[in-house]
Amino acid sequence: MDPDFADAWLDPTTENVGDILDAAIDAAPDVAETLDDHVVSPAVGNVRNDSPDLIEPVE
Repeated sequence: MDPDFADAWLDPTTENVGDILDAAIDAAPDVAETLDDHVVSPAVGNVRNDSPDLIEPVE
């Protein structure tokens, strides 16, 4: 999420939450183009596991 949207979203004085949400959703396709997917370890599915290694690709 764009930091400007995040700041407005988290601001308790924000009254136009719907507008902010609409703007964030409109920006989502641009964000999706920057994402990459890959297979990760089955350990990701266990909440007891918490390690940076969990995001490493596996074969």
